Amino acid sequence: MNAKLTLTALCLSLSGLAFGASAAESDNPMPEITKGTSSRAEVLADLALWKRAGVPEYMLESGPDFANPKYREAFARYESLRNSAEYAREVDRIARARGERLSLASGG
Repeated sequence: MNAKLTLTALCLSLSGLAFGASAAESDNPMPEITKGTSSRAEVLADLALWKRAGVPEYMLESGPDFANPKYREAFARYESLRNSAEYAREVDRIARARGERLSLASGG
C-alpha cells in the first residue's frame, strides 16, 4: 500500500512539473515569429503608405488613438492608398530600388 501511495505521489509530481512547464510557455508575451508571405518590398511599401497617410502622427505610446477623429481620417487615407494602384506602384518602386524580382504575394 505504501508503494501505491509513493507511485501516486510521484506521478502527480511529474504531471505537475509537465503542466507547470506548459503553463510557463503559454504565458510568454512574445508572439512566435513566423515567416510571412509578403516580400520585403511589399512590407516597405505598406509602411511607406502608412507614413504617407499620416497615421504615425496619431499613435499613442500604448497604440492607436481610436478616439481621435484625426487618427480615423489618417487610417482611412492609409486604407484607401493600400487598396489602390498606388500600393502596386510603391512595391514596384521599392523592389526595383532594392534589385528584387517583382512578385506581389497578394497576386496584384
